[in-house]
Amino acid sequence: GRTQDFKFFSGPRICQVQACMLNQVSLSGAFLEDATDTHSAAQCAHACGDEASCEAFTYHTESKTCTLKTSVGEEAADDLAYSGKRDCDWPRTTTTTTTASATTTTMTTSTGTTAT
Repeated sequence: GRTQDFKFFSGPRICQVQACMLNQVSLSGAFLEDATDTHSAAQCAHACGDEASCEAFTYHTESKTCTLKTSVGEEAADDLAYSGKRDCDWPRTTTTTTTASATTTTMTTSTGTTAT
């Protein structure tokens, strides 16, 4: 069977999150908040990308805590952490639909779809 191991990532050959993730690094930037409902470093990256004030994040694998930060700060070695900057997020897909009466823009992320 499958086992869950947060020390490894799977995905397409070119994976934006994995390419910019700092493995075994914790960032000391200013605390913004602990994101809820994140169960991986990739989800933590998404949470930072979705929060306007977030500039960086650190995901702690042992406590499964995603800490969002308003600044990047210094890098520190941490065997149980993954970190990244705000731009370390999956690409977003934006679709615009125009009808005679309205224009709808839909942004799709890995955490859901938001229509505006």
